[in-house]
Amino acid sequence: MRNLFFILLCLSAKVYAQTTLPTVSGKITSVTMYRQSAKMSGTASATVVQGVQELIITDLANNIVQPSLQVTLKAAGVQLLSTTYRTNNVKQEKAVTEISMLLDSVKLLGKQHEQINDKIKTVEDQERAIKILVENHLGGDKGASLEEIQRVDEYYQKRLPELRAKLRDLQEQQEKSTLVLARINVKMFKLDPKTIKTVGELVLQLKADAPTKIDIGFTMLTKSAYWIPIYDVKTLDLNKSLSLVYKANIVQNSGIDWKGVNLRVSTGNPSANNAQPRLATRYANLYSNAIQTDTDNDGVPDVLDREKNTPAGCPVDVNGVRLDSDGDGINDCDDKEPYTAPGYPVDPNGVSTRLLTSLDETRVVKLNEVVTYRYKDRSGTSFTQPPPPPPPGDAGLSVELDVKDAQDIASDGQAHLVLIDIYEIPAQYEYNIVPRREQSAFLLAKIANFEQYNLVEGTANLFFGDVYVGQSVLNPNTLNDTLLLSFGRDEKITVKCEKLKEFSTSKFLSATRKQTYGVEITLKNNKTTPSDIEVVDNIPISKNQEIVVEVEEQSGAKYQVELGKFTWNVQLNAGESKKLRLIYSLKYPKNQQIIVGQ
Repeated sequence: MRNLFFILLCLSAKVYAQTTLPTVSGKITSVTMYRQSAKMSGTASATVVQGVQELIITDLANNIVQPSLQVTLKAAGVQLLSTTYRTNNVKQEKAVTEISMLLDSVKLLGKQHEQINDKIKTVEDQERAIKILVENHLGGDKGASLEEIQRVDEYYQKRLPELRAKLRDLQEQQEKSTLVLARINVKMFKLDPKTIKTVGELVLQLKADAPTKIDIGFTMLTKSAYWIPIYDVKTLDLNKSLSLVYKANIVQNSGIDWKGVNLRVSTGNPSANNAQPRLATRYANLYSNAIQTDTDNDGVPDVLDREKNTPAGCPVDVNGVRLDSDGDGINDCDDKEPYTAPGYPVDPNGVSTRLLTSLDETRVVKLNEVVTYRYKDRSGTSFTQPPPPPPPGDAGLSVELDVKDAQDIASDGQAHLVLIDIYEIPAQYEYNIVPRREQSAFLLAKIANFEQYNLVEGTANLFFGDVYVGQSVLNPNTLNDTLLLSFGRDEKITVKCEKLKEFSTSKFLSATRKQTYGVEITLKNNKTTPSDIEVVDNIPISKNQEIVVEVEEQSGAKYQVELGKFTWNVQLNAGESKKLRLIYSLKYPKNQQIIVGQ
């Protein structure tokens, strides 16, 4: 116990220092969130003297796309000669002060611990002395009388328990002291990363004709941020419009917290490739074993493989190029941590790092010890992570949506939910049934003219009234004029699909065989209001002129011959039932067999 205390005490003994530079702080005032990046705009003010000088703007993002940097000056007679972006490790006074107070507590605990150790040693010496005294008195040459033995025994039985009780109390105090010190060490360990903060800085070289005050504006792009759309879609009544709550999950790791910023989200992606695509000459050749040779066994033929020396088992894309799941520049085959957070620095092995610097040591800390982003650590322990970044979107042509209130978004790699807008959208409701796949009625909301809402593909949480009915994917990237949202099954519309045995027969006609199939679909509306229902089924399409498909009964369905698809549009009143029939036949040579897809 004594050794453990002094180990903890040594771990606590740190001194923190800093190097100060003349600076002005930059303030981020507005942020435009792109799908995989963010544009930060801010301001700073300073007073300059006459002549050429340098000015440092600090408290900026520590990870930016440097070509995106723009700086503007608002001051007469001041010229901006050059701009340099750099990062710097800055001491955080609040964390240093708190650690200093904890170190004072550690010193006090150390003194108390020494006092307890001295008392324990005294009690142990007393106990040892009593034992020696008893042994010497009772084991002497003359021996002891009965009266002396009784007197010594009474003293021994009285005094020794008192000493042992006192020793237990002192040991308990020692354990409590060690526990308090351990807790202080844990707190100091958590504070340690906060003592040093890596910030971005702009070093401006200026030339002023006279002393004056200047206002500086700047914009910069960081890839350590992205947003994910998420929707709450609610409907209270099938005769009313639906409510669509448009929200965004904002994730950023820029190195600085955004406080009170004007936020807008954009559907564009300035990081996407803007080069015009060009077509390469295409060749056709007969199949041969040589063409299909796969030298490195990566599943991609050599003729198509861009990397013909990929190690076996190394994940590749369809072109044979080794995958880089986290975009850190290290392919998954060589990456020791293939799921690191976007924007975090990595070492040559792909291990995410964050540099924590104090006076007497520099440590590299694994990402999962700093923020809970990675899917799993090396022991297999899972962590909570924000939603993954979206796939690359359109470049340039985009829509920007303003978030109404000023926002605080911490640089913590976690998802921060913000409200973009609430729309009341006219919708047409209809039930869709595909009895061949599932004998259930699915409620669909059809939204026309959805382009005006500037929606982006994302997850939609669906509510019917106040009841959560599940999730769906809202995908406005469609060629259709109508956007469909499924609200799931409605058990009040019952569906039954039965095979008609009398029509499901096989007959021989001279050199041909005729196989007949028939189904009957029964619908019933158990609701108190009428319901519009769409029922869809299909039949096989012949891919051989010797196979003839004939429709014998279709109960008034619309038939798309090229797809083999039948569609019934049915309106059922409250409590009403209806039966639909589909009967068709296949004719083919009787000495042949056919395969009918399901």
